[in-house]
Amino acid sequence: MCGNYANGPFSFGAQYDAQMFRNSFVGGDTSKPVNGLPGGAKSVGDLYFDGFSVEALCFLTRGDHRGTNKNNPMYVQVIPQNPLSYGHGALTGTGAWELGVRFDFVNTMIDVPDQAKPQGGYLSSTTLGLNWFLNANTTFMANYV
Repeated sequence: MCGNYANGPFSFGAQYDAQMFRNSFVGGDTSKPVNGLPGGAKSVGDLYFDGFSVEALCFLTRGDHRGTNKNNPMYVQVIPQNPLSYGHGALTGTGAWELGVRFDFVNTMIDVPDQAKPQGGYLSSTTLGLNWFLNANTTFMANYV
Protein backbone atom coordinates (compact mmCIF):
# COMPACT_ATOMS: atom_id res chain seq x y z
CA MET A 1 0.00 0.00 0.00
CA CYS A 2 1.45 3.39 -0.91
CA GLY A 3 0.49 6.95 -1.62
CA ASN A 4 2.05 10.16 -2.89
CA TYR A 5 1.02 13.79 -2.64
CA ALA A 6 2.50 16.84 -4.35
CA ASN A 7 1.62 20.51 -3.99
CA GLY A 8 3.82 23.24 -5.44
CA PRO A 9 7.48 22.63 -4.55
CA PHE A 10 6.59 20.10 -1.82
CA SER A 11 5.91 16.39 -2.20
CA PHE A 12 5.32 13.61 0.33
CA GLY A 13 5.19 9.85 -0.06
CA ALA A 14 4.66 6.79 2.11
CA GLN A 15 4.42 3.05 1.62
CA TYR A 16 3.77 -0.03 3.73
CA ASP A 17 4.54 -3.64 2.79
CA ALA A 18 3.99 -6.95 4.56
CA GLN A 19 4.85 -10.55 3.67
CA MET A 20 3.52 -13.80 5.15
CA PHE A 21 5.42 -17.09 4.67
CA ARG A 22 3.31 -20.07 5.71
CA ASN A 23 4.77 -23.22 7.32
CA SER A 24 8.42 -22.04 7.30
CA PHE A 25 11.56 -23.90 8.36
CA VAL A 26 15.06 -22.82 9.40
CA GLY A 27 18.44 -24.56 9.65
CA GLY A 28 19.30 -28.11 8.71
CA ASP A 29 21.86 -29.91 6.58
CA THR A 30 21.04 -29.76 2.86
CA SER A 31 23.32 -32.73 2.13
CA LYS A 32 21.02 -34.97 4.21
CA PRO A 33 17.43 -34.28 3.17
CA VAL A 34 14.52 -35.83 5.07
CA ASN A 35 11.07 -35.81 3.43
CA GLY A 36 12.16 -33.07 1.02
CA LEU A 37 13.57 -30.81 3.77
CA PRO A 38 17.18 -30.36 4.92
CA GLY A 39 17.98 -32.84 7.74
CA GLY A 40 17.44 -31.25 11.16
CA ALA A 41 15.35 -28.32 9.83
CA LYS A 42 13.14 -26.75 12.51
CA SER A 43 9.63 -25.55 11.90
CA VAL A 44 9.06 -21.91 12.86
CA GLY A 45 5.44 -21.84 11.74
CA ASP A 46 4.16 -18.84 9.83
CA LEU A 47 6.57 -15.95 9.38
CA TYR A 48 5.37 -12.36 9.05
CA PHE A 49 7.61 -9.46 8.07
CA ASP A 50 6.55 -5.86 7.53
CA GLY A 51 8.00 -2.42 6.99
CA PHE A 52 7.31 1.11 5.90
CA SER A 53 8.95 4.22 4.49
CA VAL A 54 8.03 7.91 4.48
CA GLU A 55 9.65 10.70 2.48
CA ALA A 56 9.40 14.47 2.10
CA LEU A 57 10.92 16.45 -0.78
CA CYS A 58 11.15 20.16 -1.58
CA PHE A 59 12.34 21.95 -4.72
CA LEU A 60 14.77 24.80 -4.08
CA THR A 61 14.43 26.34 -7.54
CA ARG A 62 11.53 28.67 -8.27
CA GLY A 63 8.61 27.22 -10.22
CA ASP A 64 9.81 23.61 -10.24
CA HIS A 65 7.42 20.93 -9.00
CA ARG A 66 6.69 17.22 -9.08
CA GLY A 67 3.39 15.91 -10.34
CA THR A 68 1.61 12.69 -9.42
CA ASN A 69 -0.11 10.09 -11.56
CA LYS A 70 -3.79 9.96 -10.57
CA ASN A 71 -4.24 6.35 -11.79
CA ASN A 72 -1.13 4.87 -10.13
CA PRO A 73 0.42 5.95 -6.82
CA MET A 74 3.62 7.35 -8.32
CA TYR A 75 5.27 10.60 -9.30
CA VAL A 76 5.52 11.75 -12.92
CA GLN A 77 8.63 12.98 -14.72
CA VAL A 78 10.19 16.23 -13.47
CA ILE A 79 10.69 18.80 -16.23
CA PRO A 80 12.78 21.77 -14.98
CA GLN A 81 11.40 25.26 -15.61
CA ASN A 82 14.91 26.47 -16.48
CA PRO A 83 16.82 23.45 -17.90
CA LEU A 84 20.59 23.48 -18.13
CA SER A 85 21.69 23.68 -21.76
CA TYR A 86 24.69 24.58 -23.89
CA GLY A 87 24.32 26.79 -26.88
CA HIS A 88 26.17 29.63 -28.65
CA GLY A 89 29.32 28.88 -26.64
CA ALA A 90 27.75 29.25 -23.18
CA LEU A 91 25.83 27.31 -20.55
CA THR A 92 22.36 28.60 -19.74
CA GLY A 93 19.82 27.57 -17.11
CA THR A 94 20.25 26.06 -13.66
CA GLY A 95 18.13 22.94 -13.89
CA ALA A 96 15.96 22.03 -10.91
CA TRP A 97 17.38 21.43 -7.42
CA GLU A 98 15.53 19.36 -4.82
CA LEU A 99 16.21 18.37 -1.19
CA GLY A 100 14.73 15.23 0.34
CA VAL A 101 14.60 13.17 3.50
CA ARG A 102 13.40 9.57 3.84
CA PHE A 103 12.92 7.17 6.77
CA ASP A 104 12.71 3.37 6.32
CA PHE A 105 11.82 0.68 8.88
CA VAL A 106 11.68 -3.14 8.58
CA ASN A 107 10.63 -5.74 11.19
CA THR A 108 12.45 -9.09 10.73
CA MET A 109 11.80 -10.70 14.15
CA ILE A 110 11.07 -14.47 14.26
CA ASP A 111 10.69 -16.97 17.12
CA VAL A 112 12.94 -20.00 16.57
CA PRO A 113 12.35 -23.19 18.61
CA ASP A 114 15.10 -24.00 21.14
CA GLN A 115 16.28 -20.39 21.13
CA ALA A 116 16.04 -18.35 24.34
CA LYS A 117 15.08 -15.15 22.53
CA PRO A 118 13.63 -14.18 19.16
CA GLN A 119 16.00 -14.00 16.20
CA GLY A 120 16.27 -11.25 13.62
CA GLY A 121 15.64 -7.67 14.54
CA TYR A 122 14.52 -4.27 13.46
CA LEU A 123 16.21 -2.31 10.70
CA SER A 124 15.85 1.40 10.11
CA SER A 125 17.63 4.08 8.14
CA THR A 126 17.37 7.77 7.45
CA THR A 127 18.43 9.17 4.08
CA LEU A 128 19.20 12.79 3.21
CA GLY A 129 19.30 13.52 -0.51
CA LEU A 130 20.02 16.24 -3.03
CA ASN A 131 18.69 15.85 -6.60
CA TRP A 132 19.78 17.97 -9.55
CA PHE A 133 17.53 17.66 -12.62
CA LEU A 134 19.65 19.14 -15.45
CA ASN A 135 16.83 18.67 -17.96
CA ALA A 136 13.90 16.30 -18.49
CA ASN A 137 16.26 13.39 -19.25
CA THR A 138 19.27 13.82 -16.91
CA THR A 139 19.38 13.75 -13.11
CA PHE A 140 22.24 13.62 -10.62
CA MET A 141 21.44 12.27 -7.14
CA ALA A 142 23.55 12.40 -3.99
CA ASN A 143 22.39 10.52 -0.89
CA TYR A 144 23.72 10.20 2.65
CA VAL A 145 22.28 7.18 4.46
